[in-house]
Amino acid sequence: MQIIKEDGEPYLKSAGAPELAAETLDLLKQHAKVRTPEGQEYNLHTIRGGYAIWKNDVSQTLAVIDELRASADKLEQEGELLSNELKSRSDETSVQEQNIIYNNLTDEIGGQLLLLQNMLQRREQAADTVSLFRKICLIGTYIKRRCNLRLVEQSEGDVPLMEIELCYRELIGCLQELGVDAGVSWNGVKAFSPEFAVLSLDVCELLLENEQFEADSISVSFEEGAAFSVRVKPGAAPSGQFPIEPLRRLGGEGYDMGWQPLENGYQVYVRAGGS
Repeated sequence: MQIIKEDGEPYLKSAGAPELAAETLDLLKQHAKVRTPEGQEYNLHTIRGGYAIWKNDVSQTLAVIDELRASADKLEQEGELLSNELKSRSDETSVQEQNIIYNNLTDEIGGQLLLLQNMLQRREQAADTVSLFRKICLIGTYIKRRCNLRLVEQSEGDVPLMEIELCYRELIGCLQELGVDAGVSWNGVKAFSPEFAVLSLDVCELLLENEQFEADSISVSFEEGAAFSVRVKPGAAPSGQFPIEPLRRLGGEGYDMGWQPLENGYQVYVRAGGS
C-alpha cells in the first residue's frame, strides 16, 4: 500500500510497497487497475491531493483459473471422444441398433448436456469462475461415467462393481474440489443390476442439481438387496423445495422411494420392488 501525490511523488508507503514505473502509474490513472504478466494486480483510488495505490498477488488464482479452463477444454474433447466411441461401438451392431443406443443415451442425459452447454456459454461472465468450472467438471464427470455404464452394459450385458466404484470415486473427487464433504459406503454390497447403478447416479445428480451444486455434505450408502440412501446437508442457501416428484419419475414403478427430514438436512432412500 502507498499514497502518492498528484505529481507522482511518494507521500506514504508500506515497507513492502514497490517503486512504481511511470508507465504503470499512467496506466493506473487511465484504468484504475493494472495486472502484470506475473500475476501482480495494482489498484488505484483517487483521494484528495493524490492517489492510494495497493497491490494484490493474484498469480495463484490465475493459475487455478487457467487449470480449470484447460479442464473445461478437456471435457469438450472428451465429449467428442465419447461421441466417437458411441459410434464405434454401435458399428458392431445393425444400423437400427446403433440408432437405438445413440438416441437413448442422448435422451437420458439431454438435460445435463443442455445444462453443461449453458454453463460453458456464461463462463466469461461468471462472478466466481473457479466455482463455475468446478461445477462444469462435476457435470461432465457425471455424463461421462453414466454413458460409460450404459456402454459397458450394452457390450457385456452387466456392469461390474468395480465400474460403479470408479464412478463414485471420480464424482466424490469433483465434489471435494467444490468444498462438499462427500463419501460413499458399500455395506456388504457385491453386485447389483445396471439399472440400479444408473438410478443411484441419477438420484445423486438430481439432488445436487436441486441444491445448485452447493451442498455442505452428501453421503451415499449402499445396502444389500438393491437399496441405497443419500443424506444431504444443504449449503448456506438451500433450494427450499424438495424434488419428490422428479425423484419418483426417476424410479418409475420398479422402486420404493421416500425421504425424511433430518436435523441439518434430509435423507432419500430407494429400495427395489416398489409398485
